[in-house]
Amino acid sequence: MKRKILAAALAGGILWIGFGQTAIGAQQEDVEEKRISDFLLPFLFEETAGGTLAEAFVSEGKIDEKAVFGDKATGSESSEKDRPAEKTGTVLDDIQVHSYDPNENYMEKMYQASLDGSEYAMEAGAIYEAQRNLKISREGLSQETTDFFSRYRDSVMLQKEIKAFLGLEEPSQWLVMSVPSGIDTAFKAYMDYTTITSKASTQYQLQQQAYTENGFRMLQGCYLVALGSYYGSCGDRFRITFDSGNTIEAIMGDVKADCHTDASRMYRPMSSGRGNVVEFIVDSRYMDPTAKKMGDVSHALPALGGNVVKIEKWIGN
Repeated sequence: MKRKILAAALAGGILWIGFGQTAIGAQQEDVEEKRISDFLLPFLFEETAGGTLAEAFVSEGKIDEKAVFGDKATGSESSEKDRPAEKTGTVLDDIQVHSYDPNENYMEKMYQASLDGSEYAMEAGAIYEAQRNLKISREGLSQETTDFFSRYRDSVMLQKEIKAFLGLEEPSQWLVMSVPSGIDTAFKAYMDYTTITSKASTQYQLQQQAYTENGFRMLQGCYLVALGSYYGSCGDRFRITFDSGNTIEAIMGDVKADCHTDASRMYRPMSSGRGNVVEFIVDSRYMDPTAKKMGDVSHALPALGGNVVKIEKWIGN
């Protein structure tokens, strides 16, 4: 699967993908710039029975040796520490799709990528979706364009949404839950994930599957958060909307103690008519300095700003 994804990335429709200034050797007429994506690098240097995929593709003439190995091709050494250690975005942050195969069923490819569910397959699915949208636009097709892979980074959710789009099953069901009224809920506290120490707990097990992105602990593309017990239990999935209009997806990674919340078990009361509904789980070593100082993660990302106006809980079909 990985080799197929990489080969497709080299040969079909993807004109450039970004990582540093390294050039990739795929040739197309309308190429403006060609670079190797952050997500492709693990493919290239993964060991196989015959060596790395990078070596295999170089030998097959699919990519240029210097494009992949840089100075290593001439014997110089490069340092692994120079690569970014923290994931900061998706491949679509660094990609422009300029062409497509008019005979390709990209929706099928998108669904297969969602079934695979790996990080690399999800990135490939996003590329297929961009190519599908370009095909619809250029050929004036009647089909609707989609944004599944920008809205969902969890494979199960993607499968459900793609099936619903194709009329194969009912759309996703989200239960609208109550939110506090009459108080300011803009403050978004944080807790460090290392404070979760009970290895037998669900909270701890979720952290073993999670990763850090921009200081936030993430799972399946969702923020890990602590909510009051009114909202559910660890592992539940939510959509949280702010009065700015922004919506995030979150997974309940911890439950606020009832003794720390209001009578409704929705929020932790604060001074001056304020209350903390959503507490983000973070790796404080990588937090935004201002957010860390203020104790409010809204200072880290504008998308997290504003009062909580809607919380929806995923209840399946």
